Amino acid sequence: MMKRFGGFAILVVLAAFSLVSCGRTKMIDISDSNSRELSPSVDWALVHEPYAAFRKDPSFESPVVAHARRGEIMQVLGNRYVTTGAGKTEHTVIWYWFEQGWLDESLVTLYDNRFKAQAVAESYSD
Repeated sequence: MMKRFGGFAILVVLAAFSLVSCGRTKMIDISDSNSRELSPSVDWALVHEPYAAFRKDPSFESPVVAHARRGEIMQVLGNRYVTTGAGKTEHTVIWYWFEQGWLDESLVTLYDNRFKAQAVAESYSD
């Protein structure tokens, strides 16, 4: 008799726990999204500086061809590692390529999907 009651009590506790944990489920609606926005092979960049200048080529000496503002989200189309200087002053910078041109890595933050970038961008307006 005691074993039956103990088993029954465990079942009641497990059932109650599963009901409580189901109430905390958060739904994410992705029905309207483009599959590219969630693709693991696509990176999304969020401009985190107040102002960013796109360059024609991946270099600060290259002409400015377009502009972006803080909170803008763009798909990364490619990147290039650029080494400048020599000896102790040598350093490598990553430049990201977008439809508008090239941006230096210091101007953007990368995310693995557009929804994450959008969530951070929304916090900028608060």
